[in-house]
Amino acid sequence: MTTSKIPAARLPQDLRDVRKGHSLNSSNTFTFKNEKIDASTAAGVPTAVLYMEPVRFGACPAAGTCVKACLHTAGNPLYHAAKFAARRRRSDAFHFKPAAFKRLLVLELARFASKNPDAEILGCRLNGTTDHAWENEEIFIDDAFHSYLLAKFSVYVPVGKYRSIVQVCRFIDSRIVNYDYSKRIDRDFAWCKMMKYHLTLSHGSKHDTLKCAVENGLNYAAPFTTKKKQKLPADFTVNGRQFPVLDGDLHDFRPWDDSSQTHIIGLRYKRAKNASPADTAAFCIDSQPVSTFNHATV
Repeated sequence: MTTSKIPAARLPQDLRDVRKGHSLNSSNTFTFKNEKIDASTAAGVPTAVLYMEPVRFGACPAAGTCVKACLHTAGNPLYHAAKFAARRRRSDAFHFKPAAFKRLLVLELARFASKNPDAEILGCRLNGTTDHAWENEEIFIDDAFHSYLLAKFSVYVPVGKYRSIVQVCRFIDSRIVNYDYSKRIDRDFAWCKMMKYHLTLSHGSKHDTLKCAVENGLNYAAPFTTKKKQKLPADFTVNGRQFPVLDGDLHDFRPWDDSSQTHIIGLRYKRAKNASPADTAAFCIDSQPVSTFNHATV
Protein backbone atom coordinates (compact mmCIF):
# COMPACT_ATOMS: atom_id res chain seq x y z
CA MET A 1 0.00 0.00 0.00
CA THR A 2 1.38 3.40 -0.97
CA THR A 3 0.61 6.73 0.58
CA SER A 4 0.88 10.04 -1.20
CA LYS A 5 2.62 12.92 0.47
CA ILE A 6 0.83 16.19 0.95
CA PRO A 7 2.80 18.80 -0.98
CA ALA A 8 4.48 21.44 1.15
CA ALA A 9 2.93 24.88 1.05
CA ARG A 10 4.77 27.06 -1.42
CA LEU A 11 5.07 30.81 -0.94
CA PRO A 12 3.38 32.61 -3.86
CA GLN A 13 5.76 33.93 -6.50
CA ASP A 14 4.96 37.63 -5.98
CA LEU A 15 5.91 37.36 -2.29
CA ARG A 16 9.13 35.55 -3.13
CA ASP A 17 9.93 38.28 -5.65
CA VAL A 18 9.33 41.17 -3.26
CA ARG A 19 11.38 39.45 -0.58
CA LYS A 20 14.28 38.80 -2.91
CA GLY A 21 14.12 42.20 -4.61
CA HIS A 22 14.24 44.12 -1.33
CA SER A 23 16.22 41.74 0.91
CA LEU A 24 13.28 41.08 3.23
CA ASN A 25 12.64 38.01 5.33
CA SER A 26 10.69 36.89 8.37
CA SER A 27 13.12 38.54 10.77
CA ASN A 28 13.48 41.98 9.19
CA THR A 29 10.06 42.93 7.81
CA PHE A 30 8.55 43.87 11.17
CA THR A 31 10.55 44.87 14.25
CA PHE A 32 9.75 42.94 17.41
CA LYS A 33 12.33 44.28 19.83
CA ASN A 34 13.66 47.69 20.84
CA GLU A 35 13.39 49.90 23.91
CA LYS A 36 9.86 51.07 23.14
CA ILE A 37 8.55 47.69 22.04
CA ASP A 38 10.16 45.95 25.02
CA ALA A 39 8.15 48.13 27.41
CA SER A 40 4.92 46.90 25.83
CA THR A 41 6.11 43.29 25.77
CA ALA A 42 7.05 43.54 29.44
CA ALA A 43 3.53 44.83 30.11
CA GLY A 44 2.12 41.71 28.47
CA VAL A 45 1.61 42.81 24.88
CA PRO A 46 4.10 41.42 22.35
CA THR A 47 4.15 43.98 19.56
CA ALA A 48 5.12 44.08 15.89
CA VAL A 49 6.11 47.49 14.49
CA LEU A 50 6.65 48.38 10.85
CA TYR A 51 9.48 50.90 10.58
CA MET A 52 9.91 52.56 7.19
CA GLU A 53 11.68 55.69 6.05
CA PRO A 54 9.81 58.84 7.09
CA VAL A 55 8.91 61.70 4.74
CA ARG A 56 10.10 59.87 1.58
CA PHE A 57 7.36 58.96 -0.92
CA GLY A 58 4.98 61.24 0.97
CA ALA A 59 5.08 59.02 4.04
CA CYS A 60 4.60 61.93 6.48
CA PRO A 61 2.33 64.46 4.76
CA ALA A 62 1.54 66.38 7.96
CA ALA A 63 5.07 66.64 9.37
CA GLY A 64 5.75 70.01 10.98
CA THR A 65 8.19 70.77 13.79
CA CYS A 66 8.78 67.04 14.17
CA VAL A 67 10.91 66.84 11.00
CA LYS A 68 14.28 67.79 12.51
CA ALA A 69 13.49 66.08 15.80
CA CYS A 70 12.23 62.84 14.25
CA LEU A 71 12.93 59.68 16.24
CA HIS A 72 14.04 58.07 12.99
CA THR A 73 17.53 59.36 13.81
CA ALA A 74 17.41 58.61 17.54
CA GLY A 75 19.23 55.67 19.08
CA ASN A 76 22.79 54.39 19.01
CA PRO A 77 24.65 55.87 15.99
CA LEU A 78 26.58 52.60 15.62
CA TYR A 79 23.41 50.97 14.28
CA HIS A 80 22.15 53.86 12.15
CA ALA A 81 23.52 52.71 8.79
CA ALA A 82 21.95 49.25 9.01
CA LYS A 83 18.71 50.60 10.48
CA PHE A 84 18.31 53.29 7.83
CA ALA A 85 19.08 50.85 5.01
CA ALA A 86 16.46 48.39 6.26
CA ARG A 87 13.83 51.12 6.54
CA ARG A 88 14.59 52.31 3.02
CA ARG A 89 14.22 48.79 1.64
CA ARG A 90 10.80 48.45 3.25
CA SER A 91 9.75 51.86 1.93
CA ASP A 92 10.90 50.93 -1.55
CA ALA A 93 8.99 47.66 -1.41
CA PHE A 94 5.82 49.42 -0.25
CA HIS A 95 6.15 52.11 -2.94
CA PHE A 96 7.17 49.98 -5.91
CA LYS A 97 5.43 46.68 -5.09
CA PRO A 98 2.53 47.72 -2.84
CA ALA A 99 0.19 44.78 -3.50
CA ALA A 100 2.83 42.14 -2.80
CA PHE A 101 4.31 44.06 0.13
CA LYS A 102 0.95 44.36 1.88
CA ARG A 103 0.41 40.62 1.48
CA LEU A 104 3.89 40.11 2.89
CA LEU A 105 2.82 42.05 5.98
CA VAL A 106 -0.16 39.72 6.38
CA LEU A 107 2.18 36.74 6.12
CA GLU A 108 4.51 38.07 8.81
CA LEU A 109 1.63 38.96 11.13
CA ALA A 110 0.33 35.42 10.79
CA ARG A 111 3.82 34.16 11.68
CA PHE A 112 4.01 36.62 14.60
CA ALA A 113 0.71 35.36 16.00
CA SER A 114 1.82 31.74 15.64
CA LYS A 115 4.98 32.46 17.65
CA ASN A 116 3.04 33.99 20.53
CA PRO A 117 0.35 31.42 21.30
CA ASP A 118 0.09 32.29 24.99
CA ALA A 119 -0.30 36.06 24.70
CA GLU A 120 -3.76 37.44 25.41
CA ILE A 121 -3.18 40.53 23.25
CA LEU A 122 -0.86 41.19 20.31
CA GLY A 123 0.00 44.75 19.33
CA CYS A 124 0.57 45.91 15.76
CA ARG A 125 1.83 49.36 14.74
CA LEU A 126 2.02 49.85 10.99
CA ASN A 127 3.38 53.40 11.33
CA GLY A 128 6.54 53.13 13.40
CA THR A 129 8.21 56.11 11.73
CA THR A 130 5.69 56.98 9.02
CA ASP A 131 2.15 58.35 8.85
CA HIS A 132 0.31 56.41 6.17
CA ALA A 133 -3.49 56.28 6.28
CA TRP A 134 -3.64 52.49 6.45
CA GLU A 135 -7.42 52.53 6.45
CA ASN A 136 -7.17 53.56 2.78
CA GLU A 137 -4.57 50.99 1.69
CA GLU A 138 -6.58 48.34 -0.13
CA ILE A 139 -5.31 44.77 -0.10
CA PHE A 140 -6.35 41.79 -2.20
CA ILE A 141 -6.14 38.21 -0.95
CA ASP A 142 -5.90 35.93 -3.96
CA ASP A 143 -6.39 32.17 -4.19
CA ALA A 144 -2.70 31.31 -3.97
CA PHE A 145 -2.08 33.40 -0.87
CA HIS A 146 -5.31 32.24 0.75
CA SER A 147 -4.21 28.62 0.29
CA TYR A 148 -0.70 29.31 1.58
CA LEU A 149 -1.93 30.95 4.80
CA LEU A 150 -4.31 28.06 5.41
CA ALA A 151 -1.67 25.40 4.81
CA LYS A 152 1.17 27.14 6.64
CA PHE A 153 -0.55 28.72 9.64
CA SER A 154 -4.11 27.33 9.63
CA VAL A 155 -5.25 30.90 9.06
CA TYR A 156 -8.40 31.28 6.98
CA VAL A 157 -8.62 34.63 5.19
CA PRO A 158 -11.42 34.65 2.59
CA VAL A 159 -10.37 35.50 -0.96
CA GLY A 160 -11.32 39.03 -1.90
CA LYS A 161 -10.55 42.73 -1.74
CA TYR A 162 -10.34 44.44 1.65
CA ARG A 163 -10.26 48.13 2.40
CA SER A 164 -7.31 47.72 4.74
CA ILE A 165 -4.92 45.24 6.29
CA VAL A 166 -6.66 46.21 9.53
CA GLN A 167 -9.68 44.22 8.33
CA VAL A 168 -7.50 41.26 7.39
CA CYS A 169 -5.99 41.20 10.88
CA ARG A 170 -9.38 40.12 12.23
CA PHE A 171 -9.05 36.91 10.24
CA ILE A 172 -5.37 36.36 11.03
CA ASP A 173 -5.89 36.35 14.79
CA SER A 174 -8.57 38.06 16.87
CA ARG A 175 -5.92 38.97 19.48
CA ILE A 176 -4.23 41.48 17.16
CA VAL A 177 -4.93 45.10 18.08
CA ASN A 178 -3.87 47.75 15.58
CA TYR A 179 -2.82 51.14 16.90
CA ASP A 180 -0.82 54.11 15.68
CA TYR A 181 0.16 57.71 16.32
CA SER A 182 -0.76 60.22 13.62
CA LYS A 183 -0.20 63.89 12.85
CA ARG A 184 -2.88 63.87 10.17
CA ILE A 185 -6.36 65.35 10.45
CA ASP A 186 -7.60 63.64 7.27
CA ARG A 187 -7.80 60.15 8.75
CA ASP A 188 -11.13 58.33 8.62
CA PHE A 189 -11.59 58.46 12.37
CA ALA A 190 -15.09 56.97 12.31
CA TRP A 191 -14.00 53.93 10.30
CA CYS A 192 -10.90 53.42 12.43
CA LYS A 193 -12.98 53.53 15.60
CA MET A 194 -15.48 51.08 14.14
CA MET A 195 -12.66 48.70 13.21
CA LYS A 196 -10.97 49.17 16.61
CA TYR A 197 -7.92 50.68 14.93
CA HIS A 198 -6.75 52.87 17.82
CA LEU A 199 -5.29 56.26 16.87
CA THR A 200 -3.53 58.78 19.08
CA LEU A 201 -3.00 62.19 17.50
CA SER A 202 0.43 63.76 17.84
CA HIS A 203 2.07 67.08 18.55
CA GLY A 204 4.41 68.59 15.96
CA SER A 205 2.03 68.54 13.01
CA LYS A 206 1.51 71.31 10.48
CA HIS A 207 -2.20 70.97 11.38
CA ASP A 208 -4.16 71.60 14.58
CA THR A 209 -4.11 68.04 15.85
CA LEU A 210 -5.05 68.95 19.41
CA LYS A 211 -8.32 70.47 18.21
CA CYS A 212 -8.89 67.40 16.05
CA ALA A 213 -8.16 65.10 19.00
CA VAL A 214 -10.73 66.87 21.17
CA GLU A 215 -13.35 66.80 18.41
CA ASN A 216 -12.87 63.07 17.85
CA GLY A 217 -12.45 61.99 21.46
CA LEU A 218 -8.83 60.96 20.99
CA ASN A 219 -5.72 61.39 23.11
CA TYR A 220 -2.83 63.63 22.13
CA ALA A 221 0.80 62.49 22.33
CA ALA A 222 3.37 65.18 22.94
CA PRO A 223 7.08 65.28 23.81
CA PHE A 224 8.17 66.95 27.05
CA THR A 225 11.65 68.10 28.03
CA THR A 226 11.25 66.14 31.28
CA LYS A 227 14.34 64.03 32.00
CA LYS A 228 14.24 60.23 31.94
CA LYS A 229 13.86 59.68 35.68
CA GLN A 230 11.75 62.75 36.38
CA LYS A 231 7.98 62.73 36.69
CA LEU A 232 5.85 64.34 34.03
CA PRO A 233 3.42 67.07 35.10
CA ALA A 234 0.02 65.85 36.26
CA ASP A 235 -1.67 68.21 33.82
CA PHE A 236 -0.79 70.73 31.15
CA THR A 237 -2.61 73.86 30.03
CA VAL A 238 -3.01 74.99 26.42
CA ASN A 239 -4.84 78.25 25.67
CA GLY A 240 -6.44 78.24 29.08
CA ARG A 241 -7.70 74.67 28.88
CA GLN A 242 -6.24 72.08 31.21
CA PHE A 243 -5.58 68.54 30.04
CA PRO A 244 -4.59 65.61 32.29
CA VAL A 245 -1.22 64.07 31.41
CA LEU A 246 -0.53 60.34 31.22
CA ASP A 247 2.99 58.90 31.23
CA GLY A 248 3.38 57.47 27.74
CA ASP A 249 6.79 55.98 28.49
CA LEU A 250 5.46 53.32 30.87
CA HIS A 251 4.46 51.28 27.82
CA ASP A 252 3.63 51.92 24.18
CA PHE A 253 0.28 50.13 24.00
CA ARG A 254 -1.87 53.22 23.60
CA PRO A 255 -5.23 51.34 23.51
CA TRP A 256 -4.79 50.89 27.28
CA ASP A 257 -4.80 54.66 27.85
CA ASP A 258 -7.75 56.34 29.53
CA SER A 259 -9.87 57.84 26.75
CA SER A 260 -12.77 59.14 28.83
CA GLN A 261 -11.61 62.60 27.72
CA THR A 262 -8.67 63.92 25.74
CA HIS A 263 -5.45 63.31 27.67
CA ILE A 264 -1.97 64.45 26.78
CA ILE A 265 0.19 61.36 26.48
CA GLY A 266 3.52 62.66 27.75
CA LEU A 267 6.65 61.28 26.11
CA ARG A 268 10.08 62.29 27.36
CA TYR A 269 11.97 63.65 24.37
CA LYS A 270 14.80 61.49 23.04
CA ARG A 271 17.20 63.75 21.16
CA ALA A 272 17.49 62.97 17.49
CA LYS A 273 20.80 63.03 15.65
CA ASN A 274 21.80 66.58 14.64
CA ALA A 275 18.74 68.12 16.29
CA SER A 276 19.72 71.51 17.68
CA PRO A 277 18.45 72.99 20.95
CA ALA A 278 16.25 75.24 18.82
CA ASP A 279 14.79 72.21 17.04
CA THR A 280 14.06 70.61 20.39
CA ALA A 281 12.44 73.77 21.72
CA ALA A 282 10.28 74.04 18.61
CA PHE A 283 9.10 70.46 19.00
CA CYS A 284 8.59 69.91 22.74
CA ILE A 285 5.23 71.03 24.04
CA ASP A 286 6.51 72.46 27.34
CA SER A 287 9.22 74.64 25.77
CA GLN A 288 6.93 76.62 23.50
CA PRO A 289 5.15 79.85 24.46
CA VAL A 290 1.39 79.54 24.55
CA SER A 291 1.21 82.01 21.67
CA THR A 292 2.70 79.43 19.30
CA PHE A 293 -0.29 77.14 19.69
CA ASN A 294 -2.91 77.67 17.02
CA HIS A 295 -5.61 76.11 19.12
CA ALA A 296 -7.93 79.04 19.74
CA THR A 297 -11.02 76.88 19.57
CA VAL A 298 -9.79 74.14 21.88
